Amino acid sequence: MLIAIAYPAHLPGWCSTSCARIKNMPDGFPSARDAARALIHHADPKLTRRSGQFLGGLLFDPEGAVPTERQRAWLADLLRKHGLPPLADGGANA
Repeated sequence: MLIAIAYPAHLPGWCSTSCARIKNMPDGFPSARDAARALIHHADPKLTRRSGQFLGGLLFDPEGAVPTERQRAWLADLLRKHGLPPLADGGANA
């Protein structure tokens, strides 16, 4: 189970349906955690080690801390580079 989560590209067709559903989200991602999950599970993630650590921190923060303005800008840039929708409300409700 952990391998499937860590390496979703090894699951045939996994991202094709999920990514299509994500790209059709009219209002964007409701939270930074949801956006981080989509980026980590992207079919072709072009992430640096630092970006991966950043996204992992957003995804697995047990307290669900709200990202700073600079972190929201970084997340928005990563979403744009991967062709994903932005955060809803500009990430105000991250």
